[in-house]
Amino acid sequence: MIGYLRSGVSDHLLEPSLAGRCATVCRETGQLLADLAEFDARRLQMPVGYPSLFAYCVGHLGMTEDVAGQRIQAARAAREFPLLFDAVAQGALHLSAVRLLAPHLTRENAPEFVKVASVPPAPCAPVAAPARVTPLAPQRYALQVTLDQDAHDFLRHAQDLMGRGTPGSEVGAVLKRALELYMRHLEQKRFAATDHPGRSRRSNDPRRIPAEVRRRVWQRDQGRCTFRSDAGHRCEATSHLEFDHVEPVARGGGSTPSNLRPRCRAHNPLDAERVHGVAFMNGKRQAARAPGSAAYVASGSALVRESRSEGPSPARARTSRPPSATSSASLPRPL
Repeated sequence: MIGYLRSGVSDHLLEPSLAGRCATVCRETGQLLADLAEFDARRLQMPVGYPSLFAYCVGHLGMTEDVAGQRIQAARAAREFPLLFDAVAQGALHLSAVRLLAPHLTRENAPEFVKVASVPPAPCAPVAAPARVTPLAPQRYALQVTLDQDAHDFLRHAQDLMGRGTPGSEVGAVLKRALELYMRHLEQKRFAATDHPGRSRRSNDPRRIPAEVRRRVWQRDQGRCTFRSDAGHRCEATSHLEFDHVEPVARGGGSTPSNLRPRCRAHNPLDAERVHGVAFMNGKRQAARAPGSAAYVASGSALVRESRSEGPSPARARTSRPPSATSSASLPRPL
């Protein structure tokens, strides 16, 4: 506590101390961006159980979502245009400026644009604030969002139908009810959630996952990626999930609850990369994007399943009909 008191510091020492610390912060920020950029390029967040660099920065490094997003965008831009590292370290550009400038940079215009952006800008007209959710108290949040005319009219019409001014017609209550109905619709559409399940249709396709099995796997794993790091940290991703066969179909694995697990798109191919190497998997992905190739019509997830067997099979390469990608069908975000 004593080390933070400045009441005994003279005026002529306080000013250079403040300026020096500001310069230090700028230099450290430049170094931080360099570390983030390299960490991102190596994808080191994945082996420790995080689906993205953003999730790692928030969950492991303790950054706020706004700070993490800003620093990651700046780090990626600086990796592509290294002169941004110096601009930030020297205090010529702040991170918000880097984020706004990055989409417009090219190899040719980057030096000129960075030079111009380093000059303090003139005042400009205010713009609409981005959507923001701010915690206020336990289980209470403030939502700031810009609505278009249609959304505004829908909101007002819903309030009118409920009886504007009556309990439950407040904006927060209407939004909550609308989200509940929409989530039920998405859950029913995307993984067959229902209170009255019917009989599943039979199929000869070993990759097809019956609706009943999808429901059971989703409920068992609570709609969350099941990847765990060596230290035991479980991936927290609850969106962009896919069904992954523990024992690949190519090796005889079936579409049963015990052989299926939800994996996020970042961790789903990680096992394949560990077995066959990143270079091999990158080659498979490039082949998948090549027009006219057999892999072009197969989904990336189906290629992951195939590669996790014994590598590419000549017999499969000659097959005119690609395997179904049902085994990697996307899962919804849970309530």
